[in-house]
Amino acid sequence: MGWLRKTRCSPCFLLCSLYLVVFLSSAAMGRETAGFGRYYALVIGNRDYTHLDNLHTPLNDAREVAKVLTDQYGFDHVDLMLNADRRKIMDSILDWCDGGILQENDNLLIYYAGHGRLDAQGKFGYWQPVDARDRETDWISTFWVTEKLKAAKAKHVLVIADSCYAGSLLMRGNRIP
Repeated sequence: MGWLRKTRCSPCFLLCSLYLVVFLSSAAMGRETAGFGRYYALVIGNRDYTHLDNLHTPLNDAREVAKVLTDQYGFDHVDLMLNADRRKIMDSILDWCDGGILQENDNLLIYYAGHGRLDAQGKFGYWQPVDARDRETDWISTFWVTEKLKAAKAKHVLVIADSCYAGSLLMRGNRIP
């Protein structure tokens, strides 16, 4: 899987990008006075796959992202999931988006590091949890993730996906209002 290593972003690049996003946000500039709500994060790192090739960096990347958000930016709650299966990831997204935790002015950051795929037609992207086999029914549709985020009460949402085909989150005009 040498091609995979060449296409993945380095942890340093991801942390620098995350730093810029958070630094320029209200979290770094006195969020209490700006009228922004609380800051939450769901950080997912999948490295050890049952049926797919294992990856090298997602666990360390996820831990570092969670640490930066907590220690340097004072996020109110960071949910760190390592080697999460399909059900755990989907349940967690449902809890955040439909569970009544988030309020309109709250902020949610979702970070996913792990395998990603496109469907056979190349139209839809998927995240592949650690229990995924090489078939779409085991994967998590990025369209589903986008739809759940659109329905969430919080309107300040950022998704960072460190996976192959991560750009599929924005395919077909899927813009989160």
